[in-house]
Amino acid sequence: MLINGQVSDVIAADDRGLQFGDGIFETMTWVKGGILHWRHHTKRIEKSLKALLIEPVDRQLLKREIEQAVMQSGLDKAVVKCILTSGRGGRGYGLAIDKTPQRVISVHPFPDLSAHREGIEMGVSNVQIGHQPMLAGIKHLSRVEYVLAKQDCIEQGYQDCLLCDAHQNLIEATTSNVFAIKGRTLVTPTIEQAGVAGVAREVLIGVANRLNYEVEVVKDFALETLSEYDELFLSNAVMGYVPVKRCGTIEFSSIQKGQYFYDLWHNHSI
Repeated sequence: MLINGQVSDVIAADDRGLQFGDGIFETMTWVKGGILHWRHHTKRIEKSLKALLIEPVDRQLLKREIEQAVMQSGLDKAVVKCILTSGRGGRGYGLAIDKTPQRVISVHPFPDLSAHREGIEMGVSNVQIGHQPMLAGIKHLSRVEYVLAKQDCIEQGYQDCLLCDAHQNLIEATTSNVFAIKGRTLVTPTIEQAGVAGVAREVLIGVANRLNYEVEVVKDFALETLSEYDELFLSNAVMGYVPVKRCGTIEFSSIQKGQYFYDLWHNHSI
């Protein structure tokens, strides 16, 4: 693990990421000597830092530190987690005394996802995701809703769960965005009010457009309408594509089109 470019696992007690969740994080796949979809990740990092009033971080510095951390890990394929906090100091909510973003880079073995390719069974979390347009799309550090949702999912006996808002409109899953397919239409919930603007989500929408699929970003994606779709799948920057065989009592028999999207996503240039 690197903290501000130095090998360490100790962060200051007055770091605002620790104190208030004031920061962002990015989870990425390292493969073939680089970060998959690096350009998309840096774009999201820069947009998120600006939205949270955090000083910008030089992307070349970040790239060097990621390369250093991966080299030290000895892994050829890995999950890289990058945390950027707003700085240090200050007891209250006012901006940091030291506004220099603190950089935390950790590298982890890439998980075995082979079992996911056959499809998973999932439920619906009892934890509702709140609306906050100012934070919608941002992968910020204040993740308590998702921690509780994941625990609820585990207690229900599922590998993952769908997350809805208070109106029972679908938002995402606990660690991924959600897509449904009907014919040649790819549908995904809007993230204007809540949820994370996933890198894989952005790439897959681009792939669908190039394949002349109709793409619908739905504002009110009622959970009860899931039975109308041919396929349902999850996607994030690590898992890529995870087909859903069943969600509650709803079964999905096809995974062919989603698999095709995944193959194109995975072969996308770094």
